[in-house]
Amino acid sequence: MQGEGALVGESQHFLRLAVCPFRCLYCDTEDSWTAATAWRFTPGAAVPGVTLDWEDRPNPVGVEQAMRVLDELDTACGEMRPVSVTGGEPLVHTDFLGVLLPKIRDSGRPVRIETAGAHGSALA
Repeated sequence: MQGEGALVGESQHFLRLAVCPFRCLYCDTEDSWTAATAWRFTPGAAVPGVTLDWEDRPNPVGVEQAMRVLDELDTACGEMRPVSVTGGEPLVHTDFLGVLLPKIRDSGRPVRIETAGAHGSALA
C-alpha cells in the first residue's frame, strides 16, 4: 500500500532500485543507498493477511526478470496492480528505466516514479 501523498492507501507493487547518492537525513530506506549482491522478494506483502516470508534473489536484475517479478506479484495478489518505482534514487538508472518503464506501461499497469527529481536531464 502506498503510504504517502495523494495516492495514500492505494494498493500497488513497489519496485525498489538500489543506489542513492543523496543520503537524506530523513531517509527511511538507508539499506537502499548501495547495491547488494541479493535482493528480497516478498510476494506475501502484496496480500493482506498473508505471511511475509521472503526469498533472497541475486542482483543485478534485468528488465525481463523485473517484468517476471511483477507478474509473480500480480499472481500472488490475484490482480494487476500499479507499480511504484522507488529507491534509492531511481533516476540513477536511466538506461534501465528507459527500457523497463515502457514495458510496464505496455503491460497495462500504471507506473509511477518516486524520485528526488534532482537529476533534471534524467527526469526529462
